[in-house]
Amino acid sequence: MNDKYSAALKAVIAGSVFLVGYLTSDILKFAGLRRVLGSAEFNLLVNFLQIAFCTGAIIFVYRTGLKGALSELGLWRSPFKRAIVFSLIATLPMLIGFAATSNLAAGLSLVNILAFTVISPLAEEVLFRGYIFRQLYRRVKTGFWPAVLLPSLLFALGHLYQSKGVWDFVAITLITGLGGVLFSWVFMRWKDNLWVPFGLHFLMNFWWEIFAVDDTALGGWVANIARFLTVAAAIFLTLYKDRFWKPLPVEEENIAEIKAPADQTGKISFSAGEMIFGEK
Repeated sequence: MNDKYSAALKAVIAGSVFLVGYLTSDILKFAGLRRVLGSAEFNLLVNFLQIAFCTGAIIFVYRTGLKGALSELGLWRSPFKRAIVFSLIATLPMLIGFAATSNLAAGLSLVNILAFTVISPLAEEVLFRGYIFRQLYRRVKTGFWPAVLLPSLLFALGHLYQSKGVWDFVAITLITGLGGVLFSWVFMRWKDNLWVPFGLHFLMNFWWEIFAVDDTALGGWVANIARFLTVAAAIFLTLYKDRFWKPLPVEEENIAEIKAPADQTGKISFSAGEMIFGEK
């Protein structure tokens, strides 16, 4: 197929799958599942379906197996340990600031923590960064801003249920929209290692949740100073990452053009340890 039309077809498929993933929550609510499932259980179902849609679309488009799909999403053999170290260092301002000014949240359940601070950020990063941003930026080659602006706007709109007025609407749109841009930039600069924006997203959500900072993404002045310092730390560590962490060949391989996606047979022949701790 002509490269021009092949890229266009990939863009159409990516956009269609992304839209379905983005609207999964609304579709399931329309089907009545929100009335029979708890909040955490409903969100877990939505998130697992979003991850499944993205993975399935990669398998279909590239005629690859699960291993190849995880590679395309930035998860397979992407350096995990340095991603977690980076995220822990970058979010220290939030941890220290919240621990000094807030009490631990009462009544937190393991299911809620898993649903809202682990699985939800993972699904959002797979859908918004590993899937739609990477397909548009790396495969369709739209450039950074065309690939990031619409997904970031939709990412922001997905949090508008938290707003209670015009100011909340504007503030939440800016905070979450800019957060989407930041996560996409970090993902790109870390050679499409999805564990990096996920780790940052996960820990920012985690500290916010366990210290009961706010019911919305807004927060008070202390929370926003801590969040600003975390963003500044993440940008600094990303700009100078090669000074702090030795570049690995697998990072360059992660953004190389795929000649023949890995695992053409489709066999699931890997261990969780190999997938997560791919560093040597």
